[in-house]
This record gives sequence, structure tokens and C-alpha cells, in this order.
Amino acid sequence: MRKYIEIFLVLLILFLGSSYIRSFFMDIFNLITNKKVTVIYTDDVVKEDIKDLKNEIKELNKLLELDHNLSNYEYINATVMMRDIDSWYDFIIIDKGIKDGVKEGMAVVNSNGLVGTIYSIGNDYSKVRLLTSNGYSNKMSVRISHGEEYIYCILDSYNGRYVLKGVSDITEIKEGDVVTTSGLGNLPSGLILGYVDEIKYDSYELDKTIYVKPIEGIENISYVSIVNKSI
Repeated sequence: MRKYIEIFLVLLILFLGSSYIRSFFMDIFNLITNKKVTVIYTDDVVKEDIKDLKNEIKELNKLLELDHNLSNYEYINATVMMRDIDSWYDFIIIDKGIKDGVKEGMAVVNSNGLVGTIYSIGNDYSKVRLLTSNGYSNKMSVRISHGEEYIYCILDSYNGRYVLKGVSDITEIKEGDVVTTSGLGNLPSGLILGYVDEIKYDSYELDKTIYVKPIEGIENISYVSIVNKSI
């Protein structure tokens, strides 16, 4: 019906000689068509908002599942307050701090696994250094799960993938093997970092460098849990 009204108004505009009448009907025509465009635009915005909300709910549900699996540890749920574009892979700011029991060095996880550690704290906020930070200076003890065996090594750096070194064990490592925290340092054991993506040997095939694909969700972090090693 709207289509026919619009056609009718266009024909009137073309055939009516009075500029005043032409202007009057042109205003009506613009009102109708603009209203239509506005409705479409608004619907698209609402759909995008709903999509974002569903993604956030999904992430929260996964985080709650992870919290349940971490029932042997104390954990504090937090929301990301800020993430600077210039240090996107280095730091995030979260809304929990000293008053909530947060301490430096605590592990920070998203719904898939470990993303970083508490770097500095204020009374009601904390700065998290991400594992993807080029300036991550703390060498972290990790382990590779291969079948029923664990191969221990060191998280050395990040260059788009995590780089693991110090692998002296001759046990075969395969792509897809899970890499987790070892529990030998300040962090709880069993927090997933990612999955083995590539194995490279030195020229003598004695030393291995392992490249690990990080867990999903590093690019966009909205909610996290801060995990304490001991209760």
C-alpha cells in the first residue's frame, strides 16, 4: 500500500504546476520515505544490540562454568573497564582492587582460560598484564599435556603465538596438545593457555621450540575472573 501512495505522490509532484503545491507534496513524500529509512535503521541497531547482548550472556555463562571448575580456588569476578587501543595486547583495566581482595601476581582468566596476571592494583581497580604483552618479563612454568604425560617447559615470549622453550624431554609432542599452567610458580595449575600449533627443532634436532596458539577470546575481553592459588 505504501508503495502505491509514494508513486501517487510522485505523479502529483510532476503534474501540478504550482510550486507551492509541489513543495507541499514533496514535504509529505520526504516525510514518508525518511520515516521508512529511519525505521529500517533503528531495526538494524536493535538487532546489533541484541546480538552483542547474546554474546555477552554467552561469555558470562562460560565464565560461570569455568568458575565451577575452579571450585578448589578462590576467585573474584570482574568487568573490564578500559582497554587502550595503543596497548591492546599489553594491558586491561578491571573494576576490582584492594578492597575486593585482589593482590599482585594473581591469575586472570576469561571463559576459555588464562589471559594474564595482576600487574598493579588500586583500591577499586587493577591493571592486568596480558600474556600477549611483548613486555611480559616473567618466565612462566607451563606444561604440555600429551596423553597421560606432562612435559614441562617455560613460556618465553609472544610473537602472535606463545613461544615455549626449555623442552628437553624426548617424549613426542603433537599439534593440538593442550598447554596449561604447571602450578610450580605462583599460579594455580591447570589453567589453559592454548594449544600446540607448531614444533621446531634446532639444527641438531636436540632442542625444541614450541609455538602455541592462544585460547579464543584474547582479542575481545569483557569479563574475567581473578584466581587465587590457595584458599
